Amino acid sequence: MKSKFFIKYFPTLLVCLSAIIGLIGFYIYFKDHNISYNISDLVYAVLKLFLFGNDFSLRHINVFLNIARFLGPLSLATAIIQGALKLFSSRINIEKVKRFKDHIIICGDAESNKPLIKDITDSEKGDYIVVKNEKDIDVNPIKNTVEYQNINNDLLTDIAFYKSRYLIVSFNDDAESLNFTASLLDTIDLDKIQKEIDIILLFKNPKWSELSNDMGILRNINEKVSKSTFLNIRYLNYIDKAIRKNMLVCAPDIFKPITDISDPAIEVGIIGNNTIMQRLIINLALNSHYINDQKLKIYVSHNS
Repeated sequence: MKSKFFIKYFPTLLVCLSAIIGLIGFYIYFKDHNISYNISDLVYAVLKLFLFGNDFSLRHINVFLNIARFLGPLSLATAIIQGALKLFSSRINIEKVKRFKDHIIICGDAESNKPLIKDITDSEKGDYIVVKNEKDIDVNPIKNTVEYQNINNDLLTDIAFYKSRYLIVSFNDDAESLNFTASLLDTIDLDKIQKEIDIILLFKNPKWSELSNDMGILRNINEKVSKSTFLNIRYLNYIDKAIRKNMLVCAPDIFKPITDISDPAIEVGIIGNNTIMQRLIINLALNSHYINDQKLKIYVSHNS
């Protein structure tokens, strides 16, 4: 994280370093040449330094000032160039993605978004746009990334929301995913939606989905979505999805089929006690109904 911060703000740090070295250099320079000064003189001299506004051709200068008079303009030029490149590349990117249709919009900073984007790219499923908060530092920005400060109509325009097909919300913090979705729905003009758009809210922790439902948060979201003919919302999490997918080929009754009412109860052993194991137990309990009318027996082994 520190390296990402350093890379992003390197020009700014370079300007600050130049200013500090310049202050030291001018302090020594004024002392050595018996020039009267105050703090405002030092600051003004440093400011002129960045614009080649000082003349040292007739007097000896110290090593600090010698470094600062070259580093100052160079650091300022670096900061200006970086800012200009970022501004123009961002605007060019936004103008490009605005023309997308039936694309996939991926919002959030979850690590699972990266393999999702790779899958979309490798399978050529269509165009995609990545939406991220501009405060999140990314040394290797993903193609078609649109940064935002606030969720507003400008953001919806920049990501061509009303022309999209899917919008996926997935943050590292599930609470942030819920807040983003709620704010997005408050901003969307339902009358402008004239085609099917699916919002998919991906929870990192399945318990958050259940807690949000119990607290009525999902009900409020569903009520907003229900007012639109074309807008839909789905709630998913990778853990339950993976478990359901594997249960299609690894369910207990596949390994030990129940063919008669007299067959004994199926027994399952589980080693460990993490979130995945807990969700597996819940899934087994919900889906293990057999013709022998015997309850599934689950044995759990874990370190206490």
